[in-house]
Amino acid sequence: MIKVVLYGPESTGKTTLAEQLAEHYRTQWVPEFMRDYLQKKWDSEKKLVEKKDLIPIAKGQLQL
Repeated sequence: MIKVVLYGPESTGKTTLAEQLAEHYRTQWVPEFMRDYLQKKWDSEKKLVEKKDLIPIAKGQLQL
């Protein structure tokens, strides 16, 4: 299996490109876990990412 990582600033179309590539090649894509995690953290605590968030983010991404 070939893996592709799309890297770049926010709102540049990475998610859309990932979805389209997966559809074109008839495979699956994995959404980004960190964005939702950090948005929920900001909404509830008004805090940005901290070192202690790295393990929960990694575990969450692996579960997708």
